[in-house]
Amino acid sequence: MKILIAPDKFKGSLLAMEVCNAVEEGILKFLPQSQITKIPLADGGEGSLSVLENTIKFNRIYLDVNDPLFRTIKVFYGLLNNTAYIEMASASGLQLLNKDELNPMQTTSFGTGEMILDAIQNGATKILLFIGGSATNDCGIGIAAALGYKFYDEFNSELKPIGENLNKIKSIDKNLDVSFDDIDISVLTDVNNVLYGENGAAHIYAKQKGANEKEIEELDNGLKNIARIIESTFKVDV
Repeated sequence: MKILIAPDKFKGSLLAMEVCNAVEEGILKFLPQSQITKIPLADGGEGSLSVLENTIKFNRIYLDVNDPLFRTIKVFYGLLNNTAYIEMASASGLQLLNKDELNPMQTTSFGTGEMILDAIQNGATKILLFIGGSATNDCGIGIAAALGYKFYDEFNSELKPIGENLNKIKSIDKNLDVSFDDIDISVLTDVNNVLYGENGAAHIYAKQKGANEKEIEELDNGLKNIARIIESTFKVDV
């Protein structure tokens, strides 16, 4: 009998290849003559690059970045020719935090931005960004801050790029540290949500990232606010 094992990870317990190995072990106990093929899969969340590496033999580029709470961690992204493969969860993911640290009011995607910046500085002109499994609800202002954007409140004081500050943003300084004129970015995700409202990022995902009901409302209002600021600053309706 030929058997194909092709699972995603079991979030919080096993990586996809570990699932493959466990299932294979169980099958072989009862069907020892089976011909088993293992193909670990991923959905854009944690472990995506490890799965992709089985097929695409990219170079691992290691660097130190900020984790979701601005602590230094070592991560890697993949680089092959001019294409960078970047997993958001490795720098800004839920798996980096203890349960009592989960709080999307305080977390940031800054470390993911540091990886993007490093990839561009290393010659990448195409970026594949896998965005599942993040611990953040900062609307990407952490990523933007790492690339040179600055966010200011009504007193023209610069704001830390975290979720709770979304509602305080009144203006954006768009003097970038890097040019995106010739950069092609593709975002890989297995979900499709509007930015805010009943089916928006805060109401659908913030609870699993540690937010209570009051914080979910605050984050949702923050997303509405940043959407208005983005539209007035860049003439883009998000």
